[in-house]
Amino acid sequence: MSLADRTLEAVTDFSNARCVALFVREQERVRLFAARNIDQWVIETVAWAWSNHRAALIKGQLIVESSEKGSRAVVPVLDTDERLTGLLYVRTDEARFADDRDRKALIQFARIAAMALSVPAELPIPQTAVELYLERTGTDDVARQQLLVLLEKHEWNIARVARLMGVTRATIYNRIAKLGIERRHVPKAAAPKRQPA
Repeated sequence: MSLADRTLEAVTDFSNARCVALFVREQERVRLFAARNIDQWVIETVAWAWSNHRAALIKGQLIVESSEKGSRAVVPVLDTDERLTGLLYVRTDEARFADDRDRKALIQFARIAAMALSVPAELPIPQTAVELYLERTGTDDVARQQLLVLLEKHEWNIARVARLMGVTRATIYNRIAKLGIERRHVPKAAAPKRQPA
C-alpha cells in the first residue's frame, strides 16, 4: 500500500469520512492522484473549489462547508517551501471541521500527503504515515487524539470507550479532564414508539 493510500486510510479513520481524495496540482489544474469511495460529484466539487477559491488555496487556506447533514473540506497540500502541490478532499455525513482540533489534524494529514505526492511510486517508503505522525507528536497529543477518535466514533458513550480501552469510566473522565478535552453531549436517538397489540 502506498503512502497516499495509507494517508487516505488514516484520514478516513480520523474523521469517519464517507470519501477522501488526494489531487495533485499540475500547473493551473488539479488531477486525481488517489481516492477512497469517490464519485464524479467529488471530482466536480474539487474542480469547482479550485476554480473559485484558487487564490485562497494557494495561500494555504482551508475551504470548509459544514451542516447537520454533513461536512466537506478541501485542504491545501503544501510542500516544505509552502508551495501548493495538491488538494486533500474529505467528506463526512456528520458536522465536522468547525473546531481548531479538526482543522489542525487535516493540516497534519495534508503535510503527510505532500510527502506522498513528492515520493516516486517505485521508491520504497521507510515509514508509514502513522509512524511519521507518532514520531513527531508528543505522547499527550497522541493520547488526546486517540481518546477523541474513540469518543467521537462511539458517540461519547463513556462506558463503551472505557471497555474498549480496558479501563474504568472514572479513568476516562480523568483523562478527559487531564487532556483538556471539552465534554460533548450527544443526544440519544429517540426510541421508536411501541404500537399497542
